[in-house]
Amino acid sequence: QGGEFSGDLLHDFIHNDEAKASFAEMLPQYLCHRGYRGINIEFDCIYPEDIQACSDFINRIGSILRNHQLKLFISTSDICGLLPNTYDCADCIIILPELRYPVAKPPAPICPIEEMRKSIEQALEICKAEKLILALPYYGCNWSLPYHGGIAHTVYLSEIPSLAYNRYAD
Repeated sequence: QGGEFSGDLLHDFIHNDEAKASFAEMLPQYLCHRGYRGINIEFDCIYPEDIQACSDFINRIGSILRNHQLKLFISTSDICGLLPNTYDCADCIIILPELRYPVAKPPAPICPIEEMRKSIEQALEICKAEKLILALPYYGCNWSLPYHGGIAHTVYLSEIPSLAYNRYAD
């Protein structure tokens, strides 16, 4: 909704049997028709009371996709946000880093290594290492240096070459 995750939308969907059945029925047909080999489901903003329903739904989708020789990827920034058995049905789990967005603070990492290490250690307690993929941020912040306060500007991966070129970076 507006490009943002919504716990309310997820809650409404996950408790709507008709919507889930329709999605599950059309998904393999849609993927095969488009020539896709699978789907990546990213869950975020899961309310605690919805964890079981989300895990059940993902397991159902995983079973349907396997029957059609399709793959299921799960992306999550909160590896403990779903039930551990949910990850068993996935072909791959993509660990999304917990990003800090320090635009109004002094220069600092967007994704500190300590946070990444914590996410990886949690994932290894739940999943097999061979199923894990570690995602990295696709953006950064551009601070004016020397830093005298102010707000950093977001820089996306696609903008980095032109930024470097325009600043005569080596």
